[in-house]
Amino acid sequence: QSSTAVVLIQPGWIVTGDDVQQMFARCGVPQPIGLAYIAAYLRDRGVPNVHILDALAVAWNVHTPIDDKRVYLGLREADVCEYLWKTRPRLVGITTMYSAQSETMHLMAMWVKKAIPEACVVVGGGHPSCCPEDCLEDSHIDAVVPGEGEDVAVALVDAIDRGLPLEQVPGLLLRDPNGKPAPSSRMALIKNLDTIPMPAYEKLPMQHYFDAAAAGLTPRGIPTRSASLFTSRGCPHKCNFCSIYNIYGFRWRAFSPTHVVDEIEHLVKTYGVQHVNFEDDNLTLHEARAEEICDEIIRRKLSITWSAPNGVRVDRLNPSLLRKMKQSGCISLSLGIESGSQEFMDKVVRKKLDLSIVEGVVRFEVA
Repeated sequence: QSSTAVVLIQPGWIVTGDDVQQMFARCGVPQPIGLAYIAAYLRDRGVPNVHILDALAVAWNVHTPIDDKRVYLGLREADVCEYLWKTRPRLVGITTMYSAQSETMHLMAMWVKKAIPEACVVVGGGHPSCCPEDCLEDSHIDAVVPGEGEDVAVALVDAIDRGLPLEQVPGLLLRDPNGKPAPSSRMALIKNLDTIPMPAYEKLPMQHYFDAAAAGLTPRGIPTRSASLFTSRGCPHKCNFCSIYNIYGFRWRAFSPTHVVDEIEHLVKTYGVQHVNFEDDNLTLHEARAEEICDEIIRRKLSITWSAPNGVRVDRLNPSLLRKMKQSGCISLSLGIESGSQEFMDKVVRKKLDLSIVEGVVRFEVA
């Protein structure tokens, strides 16, 4: 087993003072499921000393002025440093999904290096995957993990245990002599997602998400005990407005329906979850598989509601699937229509969708 301590961090937010409630209304207090996947993957591969610090969730009601117009929402520097002094991590991973919140990534990296100068600080998530240059300009950040992070995290811990340089860790972006991103070597995507254990929800402050929801600060506007969940990764389509390929590539990979519903059942029985947000970028690419998930929820008599807020393809919905969705608890679907102009779809965003089918799907009434 590895003796390396790992801390995975979701930073707080920086928002304008008059936008605090609107920010929560748009985003709620999101659960960093990516960090929980990595924590579970490391745990199952012999790295027991893994912690997740969700600096937003544990202190969403702590507001610290940054300047005349902006406030920081989340755990303050002194509390973050105290946590790091107690856990003494050799590896710290910071997630940043949105470029609009990248400032908090830099802030957190600075706090980490001040508290534990010798720690290896890596960043991952949406913003680092799309904008590694911005990350590597920060001297407090040692490397970027673009895309899928599980196998890279294992390789990183192994390198730290063995005293190897970061250049020998596949899947990293490092600084070249000119300060530009330079890849160490490629890390293959995980082919069989069922080899990834369900997220380490026990390492997340689950009650804090539920408390925030009870206070009206819930993601996707669902005022109940909700959880985010992925049934698949990636998308084979190449719509030019979408950034998911930077993280999961153009290959669609999926968890088996049994794996998915096992996770839902765990959330229901362990945490009393009442609603699930499927966060997939292409939940219904294989309609038969989506129907199998619905069938398994129904078979196990799981009393939940669920939504697909990231958008499903209109051309991957059929009457049978829609009926099964409703029977299994679906209360809302976001439809990825993007535009009413076929020319705009074809020539500008390059989304291959025949708009002539949209009205029929939207008007379909599920009995």
